[in-house]
Amino acid sequence: MDVRAMENAVVRTIGFENFAFVKILLLNWQTILWCTRLARARNDADRARIEDTMFAQPALRGLLQSLHVTRGTAAARGKDLERSLHKEAAALKKGAAGPEQAGQERASEWGTARRPATKVLDLQSLTFQEGGHFMSNTQWVLPKNSWKKDHKGYQEIFVPAPTAAKPSVSSLVQITSMPKWAQSAFGGCAEYRTAVAMTDL
Repeated sequence: MDVRAMENAVVRTIGFENFAFVKILLLNWQTILWCTRLARARNDADRARIEDTMFAQPALRGLLQSLHVTRGTAAARGKDLERSLHKEAAALKKGAAGPEQAGQERASEWGTARRPATKVLDLQSLTFQEGGHFMSNTQWVLPKNSWKKDHKGYQEIFVPAPTAAKPSVSSLVQITSMPKWAQSAFGGCAEYRTAVAMTDL
């Protein structure tokens, strides 16, 4: 089963605002799946068949054994639960085991495979307050003959179109100075610029 596809399907169903709950579901997906199958078994034969399937998979044997263990009376089970909650709370106070670590221990106890938790990046905190109008340059120089006009909330800057540089007389080469066999390629032209000409003829 593709865990990433399952995660996307659960997030679409439950909603992204409940992502912490989605992480808990994905952490315990095998436990939820197999316990649901056992609870929906129609009779003892179906239940036995599901338990046989679970026993055949080494990752599910721990879960199956924990389901078969009965710990005395309801009062004793309640005290065990209370003791484990106090133990987990003490570990959280010390900072020794967070919810992720506690979940990993629980997953290894049940024998289920668990993929590492993904980190969530808060993109909202990285956005600029001004949005697309943010300007990080504090000093800038306008080209020559540019001018600006101030308006309420923005500045209008006028930059004149650049003029094409006229070639200097020294950069022009006369066609008549070229070899006779090359002059026919420039038929009708009297001169050319050295920037686009071949230097070695």
